[in-house]
Amino acid sequence: MSMDVLFAGIATRDLALIQPWYERFFGRPPDMSVSADEVMWQVTDTAWLYLVVNAHPSDHALITIAVADLRAASDAINERGLASRAVEDIEGAGRKAIYSDPAGNTVTLIEVAD
Repeated sequence: MSMDVLFAGIATRDLALIQPWYERFFGRPPDMSVSADEVMWQVTDTAWLYLVVNAHPSDHALITIAVADLRAASDAINERGLASRAVEDIEGAGRKAIYSDPAGNTVTLIEVAD
């Protein structure tokens, strides 16, 4: 499986409470405001950290990995005995496959539309 970009996410009940800490940590405001409930910092050329509002965060990580071929990546993971919860089309953006580990952490593979 070839990986292109890593997105590491942190869920929070209160974005306004923790966003300033990350702005201080990175020394700048977010590089991207996705919505009122999500902001992102580009950490390296191929890695981002995002904060996202979740009404019920439970100490679980949210990781998203962009891949060139979602079907091939999902097939390879499925062959190793893991199945995605769902494969979803995201109108105008691409597709995603969502996986959950035994502790409830979520790893999502995305294929961005051209």
